[in-house]
Amino acid sequence: MGFTFDDSIQLWIAFGNWINLYHRNPGEITEESRLWMKHLVSVLDNIIAKSVIPPEQLSAISHDSNPLFFRAVTGPHAKEIIDSVHAGVFSIEPNPNFESWTANIEAVKGKITGEDSQYNVIFISEYPTSEPAFYVGGEDYEILYPRNTSWRIITHSTREDHGKPISFVYVKRKFVRE
Repeated sequence: MGFTFDDSIQLWIAFGNWINLYHRNPGEITEESRLWMKHLVSVLDNIIAKSVIPPEQLSAISHDSNPLFFRAVTGPHAKEIIDSVHAGVFSIEPNPNFESWTANIEAVKGKITGEDSQYNVIFISEYPTSEPAFYVGGEDYEILYPRNTSWRIITHSTREDHGKPISFVYVKRKFVRE
C-alpha cells in the first residue's frame, strides 16, 4: 500500500502518540498493534528520509531562511538533560522516537506551563534547509525530524517563565543514525 505525503500527515496526526508509545513501551501494545505500528514507522521513516521542507513553506513560517523550531521536555528526562549540561556533556543521545518540533514558541511554553515539573527544557534549533524533515504543518508549523537523530548542545540558559524555571537549550543536529 503506497502512502502520499498527505496520507503520512494524517497517519502522524492520528497515530503519533501510539507510534511513540510503541517505541517507549512496546509491551503495552498488543502483538497485532505492534505489527501495524512497525508498518507505520516504516512508512514515516521512508517519507521523512525523502523529505526536505520546501523554501515556500519555510518562508511562510518565518522571514528568516532558517527559522527556529522548538521542542519541550519536562520531568525526569528534562532533569537528565539539565544535569548533563551542568556536567559539561554537550551531546544528546539519539531518540528512537520521531521528534516533533514546532515554530510556535508559545505552544511549547504552554505545554510546560501545564506540566507539574520543576525540570523544564525547551530545545531551540534552526532548520538547515538541506536536512531531512517532514513538514506536518498546522497552526504550530509542526515538523518531524527522523528517528535516532543526535544533537549537539551549542549553548544554554535558564530563566523563569510563568513562575517556572525553564532551561533554553540551543542545539544543532549532529547526524542521523540508521
